[in-house]
Amino acid sequence: MSESTKPIPELTAKAKEPVCGDDPEFCRWFKRLCISDLLIRAEKDPLYWQGRPLNWDASHEIYAYYEYAGRRIPLQRLLVMSNCRRELMDRLWPKTPLTRQAVERFYQISAHVLPWGHGQFKSNHDVAGRQQAWLRRVRLLRMLKQHQVRSLCDYGAGCGYTTLLAATMGFDRVIHYEYSAFQPYVKWRSERMSAAEQGRGHIEWYPAEQPFVVKDTLDAIICTDVAEHVWDPYSLVKQINQALAPSGLLIWASCFGEGLSSHLHPHLKGKKTNCLPKRVLNTLARFRTPTSIIAAYIGKSPLKHRHARM
Repeated sequence: MSESTKPIPELTAKAKEPVCGDDPEFCRWFKRLCISDLLIRAEKDPLYWQGRPLNWDASHEIYAYYEYAGRRIPLQRLLVMSNCRRELMDRLWPKTPLTRQAVERFYQISAHVLPWGHGQFKSNHDVAGRQQAWLRRVRLLRMLKQHQVRSLCDYGAGCGYTTLLAATMGFDRVIHYEYSAFQPYVKWRSERMSAAEQGRGHIEWYPAEQPFVVKDTLDAIICTDVAEHVWDPYSLVKQINQALAPSGLLIWASCFGEGLSSHLHPHLKGKKTNCLPKRVLNTLARFRTPTSIIAAYIGKSPLKHRHARM
């Protein structure tokens, strides 16, 4: 058995008790992304983790991928993948000197341990924590609606929560930009989620193996928790700049804090000030859009730190 496929035993530490029950706002929005029959199943027949039943939202996410994968991956294995992702990802990290090709391959093969894509919440017992974190997407998209945004890109979209939510909130055009290994599941979910029955905005699927180039520029680009994972953040910023319409909006967050599992740019870890490379900051400062919103942060919580109007 290879190092990357060795099983990780179920965690034995006492699970964190939820602070409160379901958040009503979370229920309203998240259930729009759920698959109706799987939601019923999750509420009536919850999965168990650490000997305790999971909340419906955590059970739904595991059931959803289980069905998508043709029930070929055991439910317990999916739970381990969800809750032990950092340990599993560390096993895949290149042991040889890093190159651009090795890093890009790492994120492509990470689908072996995070098959639904990066960014999906852990299926554990911290109900309040994950629901409040997830609701940041709702508040961000509401802000973009207030700024009359009609088209946007979810850059480094991962599991697609923001993409799917934006499509249900009435944005005319939504782009999901991510490695192609993760996109089939998000497409599958977009066709089966509850909100799909009521109609939704148009989703375009752009593979991250290719440079980000769009024919028609966008009103907004959301790029959160991405720069610290890419080999060349300077090129990333240039591509975003070219894709944004004049007076478009950029939502940007980059975390180079301690404990980040991306392993990239170790010289930036633990910095307490704006730590993007100087040439990246210079490129941001030269954006041709005077109203871009740049949110730069170091800690754990996006969209809570300072916002700069360029």
